[in-house]
Amino acid sequence: MVYIFFPLILFGLVFWRFRQRYNAEFIRQRQITWPEAKPAFGVGELRVRKERGEEKKYYVSELDENYHLYTHGQRFTGKRLLPEAVMIKEGEQLAINQALNDKRETLMVKFNPDDPSDNMLSVGHPGLGWSKVLVYALFGVLIPVFMLYSIFAWMTDPSSWWSTIVFQSPAL
Repeated sequence: MVYIFFPLILFGLVFWRFRQRYNAEFIRQRQITWPEAKPAFGVGELRVRKERGEEKKYYVSELDENYHLYTHGQRFTGKRLLPEAVMIKEGEQLAINQALNDKRETLMVKFNPDDPSDNMLSVGHPGLGWSKVLVYALFGVLIPVFMLYSIFAWMTDPSSWWSTIVFQSPAL
C-alpha cells in the first residue's frame, strides 16, 4: 500500500516544479511587453559580470557598469540583462559580450511603467522549450500513470500482472 504514494509524490513534485516554471514564464511574458527606451552607456566596452545570486547556485547576469535611461522626466539606472537569474558559462559570457558590443547602438531598455527603476536590457531570453515540456510530461504524467497502473494491477491479481503489460501474440 505504501507503493501507491511513490507515483503520487513524483506527480506532485513535477507539478510543483512545473508551476514554478509557469510562474516565471508568466512574469517574463509580462516583462517583454513593457515599454522601451534608449539607454545611455558609458564610454568603455560593454561586459557581462557574473555575480553570485542569493541561492548560491545561480549566477545573476549583469553589466559591469550601469546604463542610464530617461523616462517620466527622470533618470534611472540599471545593470540587468535578463528578467530572472540564469546560469552563464564562460563561453556564453564571451559570446554575450561580443553581441552586446556589436549591437550597442540598437539595444533598448525595457522598463516597468509603474516603477521604472525595475528595468532590463532587452537582449532576449529563451522560454520554456518543447524539450522541457516533454520531460515534464514524461516524468510528471506518463511515469506516474504507468506506476499507478502497475501497482493496481499487481495488487488485484499478481499472477496476471505481467501478461497485462506485455504484448503477446494472438497466435500463441
